[in-house]
Parts: sequence; structure tokens; C-alpha cells
Amino acid sequence: MGWYNLAQRELMKMLKYFWILIILLLTVIPSQAALPLLGEKPELAVTGKGEVLASADIAYLQIAVERTEKTATEAQDTVARKSQNILASLEKIGVKKDKIETASFNLYPKYEYEKGESKFIGYTASNQIKVTIENPEDIGKVIDAAIAAGATNVSGLNFSVKDETPYKKIALQKAFEDAKGKAEILASSSGQILDKIQRIQESEVGIISPLAEARVMAAGAGGGAETPITPGKVKVQARIEVTYELAKKK
Repeated sequence: MGWYNLAQRELMKMLKYFWILIILLLTVIPSQAALPLLGEKPELAVTGKGEVLASADIAYLQIAVERTEKTATEAQDTVARKSQNILASLEKIGVKKDKIETASFNLYPKYEYEKGESKFIGYTASNQIKVTIENPEDIGKVIDAAIAAGATNVSGLNFSVKDETPYKKIALQKAFEDAKGKAEILASSSGQILDKIQRIQESEVGIISPLAEARVMAAGAGGGAETPITPGKVKVQARIEVTYELAKKK
């Protein structure tokens, strides 16, 4: 058995050297790969941001009808009738049919809790309508017509622009100028200059619409004056990342 023990010792010695070689490869190869290639120019990546304000020329509004009755049928019928009244009122003041759509409809049992016990009250039905208002100056008129026709609350008013394209172009131009300005400062501070652009990546372009304070409850409405709503400004924002090659100052 002496030869067997000797073979085992030789095998263990070979395995030991094998694992040492594996560890060396794992530690050396990544560091070699991370080294820059001969003649490769250093790079500088910067982020640029551009914004432009636009006057809102379109608005969106949520109008809701909610009613609790003893039976589900009664609740549903009441909400359906009031919803039809609202649609008719909106069309009467000039809102087109294709600018009105149902956002959601819910019907559920309602309970009240008293002293740890639940008491069945009835069924609550709610219908939420989304209205697109092509002329923001008409928002107050739309709100008043909806409330008068039976809406129980109005919310979710926000402004936007019909054509975003020209504003997005300006925002992107500003974002590029911002990125270039930052890159020139950083390159100059490090004793280098900007060479050619390696890549440009658009990371974000969109509209930030301010939500207007237009939550009107039916119980608080009913005056003769029109609800005052002033169209706001929307912000079109762009963010890009630009990567430059750097060169030494001559």
C-alpha cells in the first residue's frame, strides 16, 4: 500500500498547485483587462439638463358621481341618471362627445363601524368621468356645469400642451449646451480639451404638468359666480448624457 499512499500525496500536491494557479488567474486577468489600451484617449461623460416653459393649451379633469342607496340597483340607477345629466350638460356648453370618457365605475357594499361592530348601510355606486378641455379658459364653466348636473366632486385637474414636439426640441438643445458647458469646464480644469463626441444618450424627455387646486365638493358649490381657474404653465424637460474624448492642450 506504500505506492498508493505516495500516489495520494502526489495527487494532493498537484491539486494544491492547480488551485494556486486558478487564484492567480482570477486576480491578475481582471486588472490587466482594466488597463487602457495603448493610444486610447481618456473619456469624459457629463449629464446635461434643459427646461422650457410652455403656456398650457389643453387641460384634463376628473368628474365623479357617487351615491349610496339601500339596494345595489337603486345606487347604480341613481348614478347612471346623474351621469347622463352631466354628459348632456357638458355637451350643451360645447364639450364634444369624443372628449368625454368613463375612467372608472365601482359598486360596493357600505358598512359603518360602531363599538367594534359593523352595520350594513347599503350600496355605494360611483362613476368617474375624464374630460378633455381643449380651451383651458373653459375649465370653470365645465366644473360649474358638472356640479349643477349632479357631480359630487371634481378633481385631478392638470394642464398640458397639444403639440409637445417644438418644446422638446428646445429642451434637448438646452440640455446639450448644458452638457457641453460642464464638459469644457471639467476638461480645462484637468489641463485637457474636448475632442470628438463618442456618444450621446437621451435619458429623459417629457412634460411636467402642475396639478391645479381644483378639488370641488358638491356640498360647497352652488354660488352664482363661475369657478375661477387660471391656466398654468407646463415645464418640458430633457436630460441627456454626452461622452467626449479628451485631448491634451497644445
